[in-house]
Amino acid sequence: MQLRINESKFSFILRHINAIFIFVLLIYLPFSELFIHAIESYTAWSGSMVFWVSHFYEPILVILLLVNFLVFILDKKKKIEIIDYAAGLFVVWSLISIVIHHNDLQRGVESLRFLILPFIVYLFVRFSKFENGKKISTIYLTIAGVLATIGVFEYFFLPANWVGNFLGIAGFGFGQNALESTNQASSFLAGPNQLASYLILPYFYALHRAFISKKSFITQWSNFLLLPLTLAIFLTFSRSAILGMLLGTLLILIFNIRPNRNKVGHVIVFITACATLVVSYVMYGGGTVADLMTHGASSAQHLSATENGWSSIVHSGFLNIIFGRGVGSAGPAALKFGGYISENYYLQVLIEVGFIGFIVFATFFVGAIRDFYQRSKTLFFTIVALLVNAFFLHIFSDNPAMAVSIFIVMAVVVNLENANQKPQIKTSNEAQSPNAS
Repeated sequence: MQLRINESKFSFILRHINAIFIFVLLIYLPFSELFIHAIESYTAWSGSMVFWVSHFYEPILVILLLVNFLVFILDKKKKIEIIDYAAGLFVVWSLISIVIHHNDLQRGVESLRFLILPFIVYLFVRFSKFENGKKISTIYLTIAGVLATIGVFEYFFLPANWVGNFLGIAGFGFGQNALESTNQASSFLAGPNQLASYLILPYFYALHRAFISKKSFITQWSNFLLLPLTLAIFLTFSRSAILGMLLGTLLILIFNIRPNRNKVGHVIVFITACATLVVSYVMYGGGTVADLMTHGASSAQHLSATENGWSSIVHSGFLNIIFGRGVGSAGPAALKFGGYISENYYLQVLIEVGFIGFIVFATFFVGAIRDFYQRSKTLFFTIVALLVNAFFLHIFSDNPAMAVSIFIVMAVVVNLENANQKPQIKTSNEAQSPNAS
C-alpha cells in the first residue's frame, strides 16, 4: 500500500494505532460500567483483576501520549493553542502536587485518573493530529441515541432492576437510583447524572442543527434524535444537568430570536411539551413536584457538602490554599481514601491542587469557551451547560464516558481548524446568519 507523500512508515502505523485507540475510547467508555458489573456478576475475579481488565486503556493511553508527544515536538509545523498549554500545565501541576504530598503517595497516584484523565486524552488527541471528525460525531451521536432510547424505554415500559432480572447483572442500571417516589433513568451509564451529562453534547448538536437547517422543524432528521435525547435527560431528574441544559437552550434561543423567530417558538413548545409529559407521568404515578425539585434530603446534603468544602479551604492554612491538600483529597477518590465530597467540581479542583492549579484549570475552560464560540457553537453551548452542571457535581471526575468523549471532540475540532478543514461537529458554517452560527 502506497503511503502518503512525505509520511514515514512509522508515522503511518502510529496514525492508524491512534485512530483505532480513539475509537475504542469513544465506544468502550459509555459501556464500561456495564462491563465492570458484568465481570463482577459472571466471574469470580479479584477486585484488582476486574480493575485492570476494565481499565486496560489507561497504560495504553500513557504510552501513546508519550510517543505522540515526542513526534509532536519534532514537528516543525506544529501549532500550539493556549488551551493546549493550559491542559499540559494542569497535568504537570497535578503531578507536582503528588510529589509535594509524597507522604500520601498511594492516594495521589490512585486518584490521579479522576482529576486528569480527560486532559490527558485531550493532549493525546491533539498530539496525534487526529482529524476524522465525521466518524467521531457519527459514533458519539449513534451511541447517545441508543442510550437515550434505552433510558426512555426502560422508564416507561420496563420494571425496576430489569438489568439484574433479565441479564443477571446485579446492582446496576434502572432502579438503583430513585427519588422518594420515582425511579430515575440511567440506561447503561453509571447513574442518572452520568447519563444526563453524557447526552448534553448530542442534545445541543441536534438542537443547533434544528436552527441552522433550512428544512422545517418537522422534516429535519436530527429532530427525531432530539426527542429521545430531551426526554431521557428529563427522565434522569438530574437537576444540575437539566439546569445546564435549560440555560444552554436559553442561550441558543437568544442567539436565534431574530433570524429564526418561528423556530424559537417551535423549540419552546417542544421543550415545554417534553417537560410536561415527564412531570405529568410522575404525578400520575404518585410522585410530587416537591420530590422532583428537592430529591428528598439530597438538597440539604449537597448544601452541607459544599459548605464543608468551602470551610475546609478557608481553614486549611496558606500553603494548602495555594498548593492544595493533594490529589485525591476531594471528589470521588474521597469515597475510598477519606476527604471532602464537595459535590462541586470547582471546589474539588481547588481543594486538591490549590489556587495555582485552579488558575491553570480555569484558564483552560475560559480559553475553551472563547475558542469554541468561534469554532463550534455546538461545543460552546455544551461547555457552558456542563460548567453550570459542575457547580453541583464532580462532573468531569466521576463520569469518564462524558468527559473523555467531550474532550476528544474538542481536540478534533482544534485539529481540524489547524489543518484548515471544516470540522464535521462544527455546524456554525452552515448557519443562515452570523447570529445563528
